[in-house]
This record gives sequence, structure tokens and C-alpha cells, in this order.
Amino acid sequence: MNLRTVFAALLLILLAAVPAFAQSGFYLSAFAGTQYLEDSKLRASGVRDINVEFDWGNHVGFSLGYDTGGYFSHRDNVTGRLEVEFAVRGNDVDAIEVNQRFEPRGGEMKVTSLMANSWIDIRTRTPFVPFFGIGLGGARLNFDNAGFADDSDTRFAYQIGAGVGLPVGRHLNFDLGYRYFATLDPTFTDPDGVRNEVDYATHNLTFGVRLGF
Repeated sequence: MNLRTVFAALLLILLAAVPAFAQSGFYLSAFAGTQYLEDSKLRASGVRDINVEFDWGNHVGFSLGYDTGGYFSHRDNVTGRLEVEFAVRGNDVDAIEVNQRFEPRGGEMKVTSLMANSWIDIRTRTPFVPFFGIGLGGARLNFDNAGFADDSDTRFAYQIGAGVGLPVGRHLNFDLGYRYFATLDPTFTDPDGVRNEVDYATHNLTFGVRLGF
């Protein structure tokens, strides 16, 4: 799977949908935060599983979106958004299981993703706007570790998230949220040429800024 192809497809989907909407308009957003990458297992046929532990990491990204207003809902306080998102995530390797013991090891898991997201905003009688949504797309995963050959793989990715936003004026919004981001299991090659499947699932705490225009 080529990430450029995924990005082009997602962008075409978004642009094709825009003429159907007569509400609000486009916006740009940027976000960053910390993330926890769940411990992974390296699984190879005929070889025992090897556990890998990671340190907490960081993520950063941006998106181009379109506020659809009330297109998806008949309720005045419920509005929707569609967006294309680009993000980068990274976690250092903390330790790898060797002879049934965890030993400190260097290395990093780096992930670049392109996603198509759909968000729902619920306006309340307070200044805060809760939101939730889902995203689908693709991710390029690179596993760089001293005990394994550098390798990369591209896999289907998905995320779900929720949070709360704080509008400031008509065009500026701050938000704080949580996202669960994961991919189908990528495969990486060790120095002996053995293909290893790896789990990849993260829990992300995110601070974002959205600017409408």
C-alpha cells in the first residue's frame, strides 16, 4: 500500500463530499501530545514469542477539515466535521525479553499515518463542546532496533476518540482529547531473515488548536 495513493484517495473523498454541504466551512487544525504504546510481541513461525516494552512517546499532526454544520443531524446543537489528517508518532524501545528476562535495548518505533476522520460536536449550555469520532486510513511503521534489522511496513490503521473543545470567538477552537490509534499487525525482518509479526496499539492524550476560514 502506497501512502501517497491513500492520501490522494482520502482527499478526493473529502473534496467530492464538500459540494453537498451548505454549512460553515473549511478549517485547519494542529495537535500534539503524549502517547502510551502497549507492550508488543514479536511472533515468528517456529520461534517463541519475544516481548518488547516501550517508553512513553509523543505524537504531532495536522489536518484539513470541513465543518458540515447540521448536515448529519436534525438537532440544532449537534454538528459534524470531516477531515484528512497527517500524523507522526514515536516511541523509544525500553527493553526486550532475552532468555526470559527483560534487558535494556535501544531503538525506536516510528509511525507516519494518513487518516480520514469523522467527528461529531455536541454543543451544550456551557462554553465547552464535547466531541467524539472515528478515523480510517493507512500507516507506515518503521522499527529501528539494535537487535533487529531496520525494516518498515504499511498497514491499515484506525482510531476512535473523544474529548472536549473550547471555542474562542467564531474561528478559533482549543480542544483536549483522547485517541486510541492502532494498525493491523505489521511484519518486520530480523538479522536472520525471519519475519516477525508485531502488535501496534496506542493510547494518545492530545491537545489541539483548530482555525476556521
